Amino acid sequence: MTESAAVQPILDWPGRAKLAARLREILRREFGADDAWVVHAGDRCRLEARVGWRVVVLLEGHARTFWAPFYVEEARRRFRQGRRPPVRLTQRGRRELLEMLRVLWAERVGAPRRPPLAPAPLAPEA
Repeated sequence: MTESAAVQPILDWPGRAKLAARLREILRREFGADDAWVVHAGDRCRLEARVGWRVVVLLEGHARTFWAPFYVEEARRRFRQGRRPPVRLTQRGRRELLEMLRVLWAERVGAPRRPPLAPAPLAPEA
């Protein structure tokens, strides 16, 4: 991420609901969390996951800067009339999100729980 998104907090992070759903899906599928969600409380945000009977706070921060690690700046390549092109924020890819969550999970929970195995298909009767 370039310096401007880290220094200047952005109020409107595009696609936050979709990103929250992606984070939930990754935490459930890859780490075996029972559930996960983002809590907005006043001017603070928290990424929480339920693991067994406990709720773990994976990430917490001010609402204006909480979403910054999950986005990357993408500049348009073409200059228009000699002006710098506008910078657009896009969500990080699944692999990048997975690596970020892996670090947060290891710090707060430990080794990832293995998701339950799918039952084996029934053998056809002879």
